[in-house]
Amino acid sequence: MLKKRGNNTLKKLDFTIGIPLVIALGTIKRLVRLIQRPTEMLTDSGIERLGVMVTTAIGDMVLTSALIRDLRAAFPTSYIVLFAADTNSIALPLLDGVDAKVILPIGNPIKAALLIRSHPVDVLIDTGQWPRINAVLSTMARAGCTVGFRTPGQYRHTSYDRIVNHRSDRHEIDNFRALLDCIDIAAGADPMLVVPTDAELPSGLQPRNFVVFHAWPSGTKSYLKEWPVERWVALGCLVAKRGFSLVLTGGSEDQEKSAGLAALLAREGITGSDFAGRISLSQTAAMLKAARAVVSVNTGIMHIAAALSAPVIGLSGPTSVRRWGPLSASAISIDAGSCSCGYLNLGFEYPDNPPDCMARISVEQVWTALVPLLSAESGNDGGCSTTVGGQART
Repeated sequence: MLKKRGNNTLKKLDFTIGIPLVIALGTIKRLVRLIQRPTEMLTDSGIERLGVMVTTAIGDMVLTSALIRDLRAAFPTSYIVLFAADTNSIALPLLDGVDAKVILPIGNPIKAALLIRSHPVDVLIDTGQWPRINAVLSTMARAGCTVGFRTPGQYRHTSYDRIVNHRSDRHEIDNFRALLDCIDIAAGADPMLVVPTDAELPSGLQPRNFVVFHAWPSGTKSYLKEWPVERWVALGCLVAKRGFSLVLTGGSEDQEKSAGLAALLAREGITGSDFAGRISLSQTAAMLKAARAVVSVNTGIMHIAAALSAPVIGLSGPTSVRRWGPLSASAISIDAGSCSCGYLNLGFEYPDNPPDCMARISVEQVWTALVPLLSAESGNDGGCSTTVGGQART
């Protein structure tokens, strides 16, 4: 089973096998549609079961929460099924407003196809931007009408009944909303997640008395989206001087790196709580919601924090803020400020010699944005020295 996000083998299979398969299945589907009744007209009275498919990153799952809110507002009594992937299903407890949550084993397409067929819907909305497996599953689904993206260079749109042009000149939430506009459903809700009622803060943490650092991005060439570790240490020293404790978060694959960051903080006399890979995503969400502030690289945790209305500062280097910035009135985006950065559209368009975009974000920039989110009263000054904007401060 090939599950892990960024798996190159799975992407190659999706491209080499997926494209001809999508074209073949799309052709067969169109012929069948000609024989059967057309599905060009949809009416509110004919939509009793709705399906939404999201098989990509957790950030996409967060954005999908906005579509679910819009669908629930338009069809308050309809049955809504959310089809997720085994790679992003850990975020399902944070989503509200659906009647069924179905996990598709993307690494096993036959099993996934049988599973999606066991949940017939009147309309199936596929939020996938590039995976051909989504288009294949949409074709195999028992759906009266399917809606999906035509993304330049991805050759995946031929199997959908209604096609939306995916655009790289707007935020992804607006691309998602266009999927609903295509079937005359008003779209405009913002992403919103909920903390499960059984998710408790880890012992020892007091609400509003700690700052969360999420230093570890995911996906293809994730190391290019990391902020230099010494700058996390410098920022941690400044936070500690204000009397706040530090919390480090991350996935199980981040445990070694997170432990290294915790050790560097400890050398400066800062005792942080390292929860990378040790708690569930629901508990992490509870921490984000209760934090004084969250500082995160541009990744799923940043989007989750924003959708929970937590005060979050998102650090974006190669990732385009215009395309993937956090969506919240309490969110702040800091980017590299260079025209050579912010080049990621779908997440894998790296140049041959990518610039070190994250190194162009200074501690001073982040600290300036973070100060208003912290208490005005100074706490323990601590003993570590940090470098901010080239000046040593103690």
